[in-house]
Amino acid sequence: MVSVVQGLMSRLLSPLWRRAQELDERPEDPCFDGAAQIRQVWTGVVTHLCADYGLIDHSVYFTSGVVLGGVVLCVGDSVQALAVREGAHGQWRALRVERHKDAWESGGSEALALDTDKLRPLIGTVTSCDRDGGYINQTTYFPRSALCEGFEPVKGDWVLAQYFVCPSEWSSQARAVSPLRYRRMDGVSHHQLSLIGVVEDSVFFSLDSLIVPPGFRPARGDVVNVVVVESSQSLYSWRALCMTPIQHSGNASELNMPDDEVQRLLENKGGLQVSRENQFGCLLLGNRKELQIWIQNSGSERQRLKCCEFAGWDSAQQFCLRSVSVKNSTPAGGPVDEDSVQMLEMKPGERASVTVCCQMSCEICAVMVSSLVFDRLARRHLPNFLGNYGVPQALRDCVEGQKDVLIAQPALAEPLSLSWMLPRFSALLWLEELQAEREIREFSLTGAILRKGAVYLHLEVPGLAEGRPSLFIGDKVLLKKPCSGGTVIEYISYVMEISDEDVSLRVNADFQKNYLGEPLDVEFSFNRLTMRRCHCALEQSKHFGDNILFPSMLLLQPPQWSGEWREEDRHLQEEENKATQKTDGSSTLTAEMVSVATQTKPDLTMTAKRIPNPGQFFNAQLNPAQKEAVKRILSGECRPTPYVLFGPPGTGKTITLIEAILQVHHRIPCSRVLVCTPSNSAADLVCMRLHQSGFLHTASLARVNATCRPEESMPEELRQYARAGEDIRHASFHRIVVSTCSSAGMFYQIGLRVGHFTHVFVDEAGQATEPESLIPLSLLSETSGQIVLAGDPKQLGPVVKSKLAAVFGLGVSLLERLMGMPLYSCSERGYNPLLVMKLVYNYRSHEALLELPSRLFYAGELCVRSQRTVVDALCHWNRLPTKGFPFMFHGVRGTEMREGNNPSWFNPAEAVQVMMYCCQLAKRLYNPIAATDIGVIAPYKKQVEKIRVLLHRVGLGEVKVGSVEEFQGQEFLIIIMSTVRSNESLLNEELQSMLGFLSDPKRFNVAITRAKALLIVIGNPHVLIKDPCFSALLQYSHDNRAFLGCDPPVSLQASPRFEAVSSRS
Repeated sequence: MVSVVQGLMSRLLSPLWRRAQELDERPEDPCFDGAAQIRQVWTGVVTHLCADYGLIDHSVYFTSGVVLGGVVLCVGDSVQALAVREGAHGQWRALRVERHKDAWESGGSEALALDTDKLRPLIGTVTSCDRDGGYINQTTYFPRSALCEGFEPVKGDWVLAQYFVCPSEWSSQARAVSPLRYRRMDGVSHHQLSLIGVVEDSVFFSLDSLIVPPGFRPARGDVVNVVVVESSQSLYSWRALCMTPIQHSGNASELNMPDDEVQRLLENKGGLQVSRENQFGCLLLGNRKELQIWIQNSGSERQRLKCCEFAGWDSAQQFCLRSVSVKNSTPAGGPVDEDSVQMLEMKPGERASVTVCCQMSCEICAVMVSSLVFDRLARRHLPNFLGNYGVPQALRDCVEGQKDVLIAQPALAEPLSLSWMLPRFSALLWLEELQAEREIREFSLTGAILRKGAVYLHLEVPGLAEGRPSLFIGDKVLLKKPCSGGTVIEYISYVMEISDEDVSLRVNADFQKNYLGEPLDVEFSFNRLTMRRCHCALEQSKHFGDNILFPSMLLLQPPQWSGEWREEDRHLQEEENKATQKTDGSSTLTAEMVSVATQTKPDLTMTAKRIPNPGQFFNAQLNPAQKEAVKRILSGECRPTPYVLFGPPGTGKTITLIEAILQVHHRIPCSRVLVCTPSNSAADLVCMRLHQSGFLHTASLARVNATCRPEESMPEELRQYARAGEDIRHASFHRIVVSTCSSAGMFYQIGLRVGHFTHVFVDEAGQATEPESLIPLSLLSETSGQIVLAGDPKQLGPVVKSKLAAVFGLGVSLLERLMGMPLYSCSERGYNPLLVMKLVYNYRSHEALLELPSRLFYAGELCVRSQRTVVDALCHWNRLPTKGFPFMFHGVRGTEMREGNNPSWFNPAEAVQVMMYCCQLAKRLYNPIAATDIGVIAPYKKQVEKIRVLLHRVGLGEVKVGSVEEFQGQEFLIIIMSTVRSNESLLNEELQSMLGFLSDPKRFNVAITRAKALLIVIGNPHVLIKDPCFSALLQYSHDNRAFLGCDPPVSLQASPRFEAVSSRS
């Protein structure tokens, strides 16, 4: 052990010893007088700490600048330091300080070897390179030996590297470097200038680094095949590695002819002289321009104009002959046909004119007739700034005056179409915003006294823990201070911290200093950020065609991946996935994408499991419908028309999405996937599943969060991905990015090109409003991007506060609207497999719990594939009315109540009954159920609060209690539902209105499909019988002898169908 430590010390201090010797030989250096001493402090402790300096062991002085890594030290921290003393009586001064690590003393050279062997993934750009190597992100060095075979990086290339940290040198070095993304494509070469050029409008190439076949030199107009890598080159996002010709342009200057011969071809001949004014110049989109070309017959013979031909892309639609005439004759009006051209004859001395019209299409910006050079118009760009999109005053006045909104916004009366989409949804968003403003104003506080803290003012907001009001970090809060004379001074504050019902506010420094506890009026404001992002996305969506938002027909595209799918032995594949993949320092390129000059494919394996071969599934347990959906998504033949993954409850929708994302990531090397969900909880679930898959290294995935979301609210496993998402620009270059739909709006103003993301997956798409779904979709290319919408239109839709906005369609998600179109509808032969895959195998619930929702919402197609040991766990519970049938309705004719002005209802009798069932399940002597396996659903916040209090009193605080919305996407072994409403005195019409959101079929569907093994519904059957869904549930329980409690309604009658079900049970 001693020899190991001595060896380590000698390696670390040898450079400093040499430095000390050099200093001894130079006594004139004022820093050292020749008597300098060097000391290594191995186990020092920080004893004093000031602003930017401190002491180690009361004797060694150090500054913050010498602390390695910029680590902020605290008093008591164990550190190691290298110190120097100037003279025998001088003070020890630290040259380098590092926070102590346990591994340092555990084995010197072993620790160094471990750090060196531990490879870590890195995504970044090449910031410099030469013939020996280069640097990634200016910090990580890579030698030439680390490069993939055939990859010659240049500055700006985005790369994926494996690097290690060398503790002895405090540096990092890459062991393997490969392109982050690459692809093979065909395109037209243009814009060539000297040694550089552009293919299409996104690929940059330089002849200095371009590999081409012998004798080929790219020229303008050439159709070429290129292998490109992602690279930031000014306005271009790809760089060509190699290029091969497909078709020469045919231009004279590109025929490899001698210059004198080319000039001879361009000369006037036969006595004919053609004018040289033949440039159209630059035309804007939609504009047109006419150009007159003169032909002079200076010879002695008659000449006949045989034809006029145009070259270029889409020449038939861009150019036309407006007139062909001889001087002193009347030109023909309108387009000229070829027969008219052939009839034109010019006598000697005569002069003819040919008028050419250029109509500007969406692709062409400039045309030069002489050399046939076409400059493309720049494609759609994302906005540099986020607009305000304020509510029009006319609409505000109309809503506040309770007038007809169609007067201010007549677009609401128009049927939804591509042309009316922007004005219609803009009006709906403004209506929603006005309602949100009105609701948040109701929570204003009068005479509130703030507590003064060292940095912030602290405000107690009753009801904040329940989301009343809903506040987020960064929200603006207005503080009003009444003064004498009726004047009011307003102070603007911002929410900085939220803890239960306590809010920390940042205010003006002078106000913070002078505030003495006087009462203030508090007004909360609505955060408009998400609304503004929706408006911005709507403006971008006007560039979309009907094939994305209003598809009526499907145009198939070439598949993105066309390999063969192989069904291999499932057990063999599972065994292989258990083996860990060892990291090899060398990196080579495979032959999947071969060009004449090079081949490019990264082979950086930093995952915990072996990557399956192409054509194999990462999850071998997928059912046939799930596998077919993955194949369709990977092929992408329907792009850009959205593909819908219809996932009823418990059918493995998220698992299918994870498989599809992994397949796209590993099989399409040019892909970049954006995964969005309406909520953070759903986004965290997707990110967690990707992390747990074991087929991704950490540098592949980034979790982008809103700036107001605290890190503590995220699972520990996801925080590494969240840190990768803090720098939005850098996060956008990860191959897989996960965020909410709203947070995807942060990618708009960071200079990304349209099409930066190739695939967008929207999970739980049925819960997002259509404008919210458009935020991530508008980042895609409208011609080649692929959209996957996953969700269930039969479950909860978007949360819309404005009744007016809901009536006019804001509550209908993009997923639900598409599923209502003929192209996505279910015909006699089922859904179109190219566009929709409906998953029908349920892996969650007992068949008794699945029968009713399957019949009511899914045409009876759901099939049970759940684990029998789980779903049968409570089939013989002694409280069940029918053994083997784990469902029961408990009738309670209780009393619904409200407290004061609180609009939320509660029912004490039902709350007590819920508590009793929880105790009977979780506190039984034999095989008690864990409290975390029980979920309680109540539609009203006050009932949720009452049930929580009761459960805490009996020691069952871990039972989850919440609204239906909180249970969307979750599952529990046992679900107990309290319906609350119990007023039987109202008329039928009033009763239907009183049921409120109890009568929402989607909410009903979610509530009864969360349970795996037992569902208990508690409510007043005489009230619930008025609702069609609850009426069917009551009939189902009655037919299967699963009804108990109060007397059942007289209208309940046995159903023959369910009698059969009951007898089979």
